[in-house]
Amino acid sequence: MILVINNKTVLLDEIEEKLKGLPHEVKDASEGITPADYDLIIISGGREHPVVDHEDFYRNELNLIRSAAPAGPKILGICLGFELIAYAFGSSLELIEPKESQNVEIKIVRDDAIFANIDTMNVFESHRWRVKTLGKGLIPLATSHYGIEAFRHASLPLYGFQFHPEMAVDERNDNILWKNILSIVPRVGIGPTSKP
Repeated sequence: MILVINNKTVLLDEIEEKLKGLPHEVKDASEGITPADYDLIIISGGREHPVVDHEDFYRNELNLIRSAAPAGPKILGICLGFELIAYAFGSSLELIEPKESQNVEIKIVRDDAIFANIDTMNVFESHRWRVKTLGKGLIPLATSHYGIEAFRHASLPLYGFQFHPEMAVDERNDNILWKNILSIVPRVGIGPTSKP
């Protein structure tokens, strides 16, 4: 089962479209969440509050992230979710002015199953914060000229994307990326990708 934690993202329909045909549900972070009930937890983007100076507002999500266990569900943070995971592990976040909202090219800088068969891809970004320095245990996977675009934790099942993979910009690589995301979750996965 897949859980989408909805932080009032305007892209919820797009996330659900990517999960079409797969067992999933959408919950607010304030609802009771038992991580063991899920194979994959997606923490959505959102606009309500930044992570910085709003730790109390995001307490449930930060606790969920900080309690991640090696054998627990995979957790994927998108945009705000990326920032929450980064913040939970001591990364420094920096305000961007003006807001970043455009398509950018990202480069894969470290081999990882989530980016199998992708070297570069165009993605959509819409955010006001960026990761200035990564916290303990977080490994960069992709970058752009704006900075870190994706990371994973060295020993925990945590991934973060600063960009919005639910918004298809580069259709071929977008499809590969979603297959890769789902393939890292054994009970949900659809198998590894292969080069076309």
